[in-house]
Amino acid sequence: MSGELERLQNETGVSGIYVTYHQSEALSLPSRIAIMNATKLTQLAAPGEKYECTSSRLVADFFGEADFQKGAIAGLGENETTVGTAIELIGAAVNLYEEKGIRVVLRPRPEYSKVGTTARL
Repeated sequence: MSGELERLQNETGVSGIYVTYHQSEALSLPSRIAIMNATKLTQLAAPGEKYECTSSRLVADFFGEADFQKGAIAGLGENETTVGTAIELIGAAVNLYEEKGIRVVLRPRPEYSKVGTTARL
C-alpha cells in the first residue's frame, strides 16, 4: 500500500497524512514524521532525525526497543562525556554538560557502540 500512496502523491502533488502505529511504515514513506501522544504533538522532523536525535523517551522507544541506561556525568572531556551507570562507564562523543554529577538517561545505539577495556570514541 505504501507504494500506491507514494505514487498518488507524486502524480497529484498533494500532501497527505498517513496514520500508523508501525515503525517500518512510519520510516518508509514520509518526508516528515509527526509523533503524537495523547493528542499532543511530541516531535516533528525528517525520519532520520527521529532516529538520531529524539526529543523524549516516548519517541526513542517508538524507534525500536529501548535500552535506557540511567547514570550521572562522571567525566568531561573536550569532545566527549563519560557517564557512570550501574554496570559500566559509557563514553559519549558529545559535550553537552558543564559539570559532573548531573543525572542523565542514555539510550546507546548498537551501531555507534564499541566494546573494549577503555572508552575511546
